[in-house]
Amino acid sequence: MKKFMSAFLAAFLSFTFVFAAVAAPVTTFAQTSTSDGVTVTLERPVITVSSLRSKVYIKWDSVEGASYYKVYRKEASGGSWENLETTSKRKYTDSDVELGTKYSYRIRAFSSGGAGHSKYSKKQNILPCAIDPDKKMVALTFDDGPGIYTESIIKCLRKYGMHATFFVVGSNASRYKDVILDEYEAGCEIGNHTWAHSNLAAIGTSAAKSTVAKTNKLIKSITGEAPVLLRPPYGSTSSSVKSAIKMPEIMWSIDTLDWKTRNTQKTISSVMNNVKDGSIVLMHDIHQPTMKAALSIIPKLVSKGYQLVTVSELAKYKGVTLKNGNTYGSIK
Repeated sequence: MKKFMSAFLAAFLSFTFVFAAVAAPVTTFAQTSTSDGVTVTLERPVITVSSLRSKVYIKWDSVEGASYYKVYRKEASGGSWENLETTSKRKYTDSDVELGTKYSYRIRAFSSGGAGHSKYSKKQNILPCAIDPDKKMVALTFDDGPGIYTESIIKCLRKYGMHATFFVVGSNASRYKDVILDEYEAGCEIGNHTWAHSNLAAIGTSAAKSTVAKTNKLIKSITGEAPVLLRPPYGSTSSSVKSAIKMPEIMWSIDTLDWKTRNTQKTISSVMNNVKDGSIVLMHDIHQPTMKAALSIIPKLVSKGYQLVTVSELAKYKGVTLKNGNTYGSIK
């Protein structure tokens, strides 16, 4: 009987061990060895890069369990990776770049004491930009957003180190605050297009002041800066509106009519057939055909030697002071 009980107990314990091993939770982190002898235990970071005034700004998402991060850079054309910085922060500014040289960046997360790390993030390439006042410039402007297509346009602008101006509707901005912040951090300009796309000349000066002020207040709460430029919806304004609101009003020299045609190729042709140094182009980032057109227009303009700048940058480098109450259709 004792022999039987011993055998039964041994079998039971063996089964319990196997069951526990199968039932044990699976870790969400990879556990693999690497050539440097450090175990990969952290999730792979996700990074974004942007450029403004001869600097490159690198940001990345927080990685659970990470104590610090290492920032790496190399020339996109070749060469070896160099460790620029070791930091516990989630951003880094690279000020040591040469204009005209494209760079690649990547990040790796490390746990406390360097006992474990993540895989490298996917590399991100960027060509640092700075405005040359002696070269051609154009201001692409997008109205009525932000929306679900805006991020694709921002991503394309980042890729080429270029900027645009987004005249946002306050009600949409309140729903897409993260997109507004992304526009701002990509070096783009955020302009005011009223809270609900109101016809300013028709609603009276009191209501006009209110809808503009409400939108300015929201944008400042997101970015820390209030818009300095206004685009009246429908291009509708009046002397009383200008006097009451006291902001420069930005119109356009190229109206793509993208809202009407909803045709990608017609939008592309409208820009490329009419663009000149100092043009201000009107488009709407809430329409998918416009987004697709922008992804083509941006590299086409760059290949033709145009610098894509914000409206304020265009004015600054053309030596034009934008005055409150004045209307501007192009800046030369």
